[in-house]
Amino acid sequence: MKAIQFVIIYQKAQRCALSGGGIILRISSKLAAAVVFSTVAAGVAVAAPATANTAVDSTTVTMPMTVVGYDAKVAEAHGYKIETDADGVQRSVPITEAAKKQAMKDAAATQVSKPGGVSVKNIVRGNCGSSSLNIVRYSNGVRIATSYSVKATSIQHTWNVDGSTLTKTFSNGFSGLNNKPTWSATHDVAISGNASAHATVRAGSSALLVNGEVCAAGAPTDAY
Repeated sequence: MKAIQFVIIYQKAQRCALSGGGIILRISSKLAAAVVFSTVAAGVAVAAPATANTAVDSTTVTMPMTVVGYDAKVAEAHGYKIETDADGVQRSVPITEAAKKQAMKDAAATQVSKPGGVSVKNIVRGNCGSSSLNIVRYSNGVRIATSYSVKATSIQHTWNVDGSTLTKTFSNGFSGLNNKPTWSATHDVAISGNASAHATVRAGSSALLVNGEVCAAGAPTDAY
């Protein structure tokens, strides 16, 4: 049985596919509510419009993280030492047995978390990890989801997300303590004009690793 489906959203729509007797109309952005009409043989079924509380899906943006400095005191406190080679390049070296075991544990965890081949989430890892950002329209505001995965245990992070909607700007803080190589958080921001929005992890956001490395976020940016 052939069906004709129309997805109508209160904004300019465009035809994107025509196949097997089915016509689908899709808008260019994720605005307003949707009404779906499905005509099948002898009957017509009309779905209820999406509610205001429905989150609109979008793609998570992931960026590489890079080492931008070292905290020698943090490294020493956890059994590591910051060494400088003949070319002036610094690196963190585990010295104590506890630090060596921790380094091996972190290396194993990092290998597990790394994507094999081409990742479906398009994850690109830098020299110390990867960071991500995803924003969606939700209820009466914007939902922010951000995360990172680094090569060693993170003890804390300085992390902020800045953005704007059609009418207002927003800034949300995520800074805090950690005790593992991964971290993620989701915040809902009540804000007007949320029909469209964009946001970025603020420049200077970073994670401080147990080996003394300061791992910078890479400023992933997302929009809808």
